[in-house]
This record gives sequence, C-alpha cells and structure tokens, in this order.
Amino acid sequence: MKYQYKMKQLPAKLTASPGQSKDHIAAEFLEQLVNEMSEQGWEFDRLDPFTVEKPVGCFASLNGAKSQALIYNIATFRKPAE
Repeated sequence: MKYQYKMKQLPAKLTASPGQSKDHIAAEFLEQLVNEMSEQGWEFDRLDPFTVEKPVGCFASLNGAKSQALIYNIATFRKPAE
C-alpha cells in the first residue's frame, strides 16, 4: 500500500500555563496534535529527532566557537495515497 506523509516539527520548548501540571505537558501536547491530525484523516506514524547544524557568526568563530547542533523532534503522520 502506498502512503502520503506529512511531517510536523514539534516545538523545542513547551511552557506550562499557570496551574497546568508540568509532569505531562509533553504528552498532552502530542496527544492533542495526534487527535487534531486524526480528525483530518492522518494516522500518527512515528516521532524522530532531527539534527540541524547551525554555523556560528564571524566573531564567535574567531574565538574558536564551533557550529551548534540543534535537535528538533519531528512527528510523522500518514494516510493511504489517493
């Protein structure tokens, strides 16, 4: 079976609202996203880390700074291709 895929970049940082429990904030965020995408016909497939190298500026490189690795989480959704 062939599938159509859609990727969603998750926020690097979540902030709890006043009174909101910080214990499950990531799970609640992902659950909401998966349910929203499910309503649009998308099935949650997987969650992957994705690393992007960010070069440093001129002055930082003169001081010996290296590039910075930024890690993003990508949620993958799929549905049968039409």
